[in-house]
Amino acid sequence: PPAAAPRPFAPRRNKQWQSIRAMSTQMDIGTENFKVVMHPNNVAVVTLDIQGSPVNVIGETLTSELPPIVAKLEANPDVKAIVFISGKKSGFIAGADIAAFGPVAAEGKQAVKGIASGLQAFLTQMEAGKPKIAAISGSALGGGAEFALACHFRIATSPASIGFPEVQLGLLPGGGGTNRLPNLVGVQNALPMLLQGGNKKASAAKKMGLIDHVCEEGQLDVCAITMAGMIANGELKIPKRGEFKGMYKYIEKAIADYDIARNYVFGQAKTQVMKASGGNYPAPLQILETLKKNIKTKSLGKPQGYDLEADVFADLALTPESEGLQAVFFGSTALKKNPFKGAKKVERVGVLGAGLMGAGIAEVSINKGLVAVLKDLNPKGLAVGETNIINSMTKKVKKKKMTAHKKEEVLARLVGVTDEDPFWQAHFGKVDLVIEAVFENLDLKHRIVKQMEEVCKPDCIIATNTSGIPVRKIAEFAQRPENIVGMHYFSPVTAMPLVEIIPHAGTSEEVTATAVAVALKQGKFPVVVKDVAGFFVNRCLGPYIDESMVLAFEMEDYLQMDSAMKKFGFPVGPIALAD
Repeated sequence: PPAAAPRPFAPRRNKQWQSIRAMSTQMDIGTENFKVVMHPNNVAVVTLDIQGSPVNVIGETLTSELPPIVAKLEANPDVKAIVFISGKKSGFIAGADIAAFGPVAAEGKQAVKGIASGLQAFLTQMEAGKPKIAAISGSALGGGAEFALACHFRIATSPASIGFPEVQLGLLPGGGGTNRLPNLVGVQNALPMLLQGGNKKASAAKKMGLIDHVCEEGQLDVCAITMAGMIANGELKIPKRGEFKGMYKYIEKAIADYDIARNYVFGQAKTQVMKASGGNYPAPLQILETLKKNIKTKSLGKPQGYDLEADVFADLALTPESEGLQAVFFGSTALKKNPFKGAKKVERVGVLGAGLMGAGIAEVSINKGLVAVLKDLNPKGLAVGETNIINSMTKKVKKKKMTAHKKEEVLARLVGVTDEDPFWQAHFGKVDLVIEAVFENLDLKHRIVKQMEEVCKPDCIIATNTSGIPVRKIAEFAQRPENIVGMHYFSPVTAMPLVEIIPHAGTSEEVTATAVAVALKQGKFPVVVKDVAGFFVNRCLGPYIDESMVLAFEMEDYLQMDSAMKKFGFPVGPIALAD
């Protein structure tokens, strides 16, 4: 409705919110993992909160316990609508339980297909029954997104996101995703989501019809209960799937009805896939073929469409590419856990040097709630770094990735100082961690360590962003060498996920643990490596480039080496990388 009109589903006073939350009675059909309460407006609320897991996943617990609960709610004449909401701060449903795939895959294709077909059957029953509302907070990914699609109405908080990352695991959505998504948002919107595996924020998802309503955080339960009641009494209509407007409508109809239009759209998509992957990954190509075939045979959302999806899902699950990508997933997940003990709390970070590297480190710090004190020699150098950070966030606002209010909130955590400011020492006296990002000069780094030990707290950690100088040499003359550690970021810091954590022989475990914790807080993948030449990345890169140069002198056309390596799956060839 227009801004001036009242919102019947958004009570204005806190007492009204509290009243709606309070007017509920526990139903005895729930379990420890899925609590069920009934509200006076004939709305049942199922809270998804799988015990012993930090996230809700589509696995044995959900597929065995939730269907009987839904069946009982369907049979209860007092229940007119059902709301599904997460009881976890982490989000709605994070996807399928990937760890459970291994044992099932070992049983062969039919076992894997049976898992997909079973989930499809449950979600089809969900779709066919009483109105169901998915109340999404955090993330609804993979199987979680498919669960939400099987509901008749989707409400999300403004920071929430929804997506289909299966392609990044060498799979396609096997719970009905390749059928329901194009039916709901159209082939043109569905293809990028299925082929790229990215997430859509709630506002963007609403524009394409993937989300029906966006509410503020803290209001999700009341919004969902109120709107579910309106749906139950006929006050609010459920949007029909596949109702498109304007030119989009005519293009979708052409894709559905005419080979020439369908071949063109899918041909363009395949060209982009081949350009991005070199054809090394079967999943995106199979997604295209599956969707195209189901559209041509008018099978989307029908038993034969779901059966083809489950069949292709099972085939992909048994490929070596999927096995490898799942290993990457498990490895990446493991890197998000700190294996070291004794990490101290870090709230303020000092960054020395406002160049591209230093400004990037400061930006990823303030983005994640840390206060960053950014220091440079003079106002001119500091202004360059601050401008880079401001411009980066302005771009996010323009791209709707950040609100203007959020931008100001984040920038308020940035403190800029220079050597000319008499109060810079006071600011650095409060920081818990200093990261120096200055020139690769050992004498300069020795002077910085000495200065920081004089200015900062005795327990302040001093991290060096060196890419090649041994950390033990930087700590050589330190008064507190146990507080010195390497934290090597990669440029551009805001885009590159890896951080090398390099303790020298004298670094305490608490300092290493804290460095890892800060990198995790910044949204990075920290890898702890020995204080040896090249650390990890350059230790791999150096021999790779050296051998490439040797081969280049032995080849008539050394650019063929780049072509071969890209065809094998590398993003760039060694010659281009050396350049």
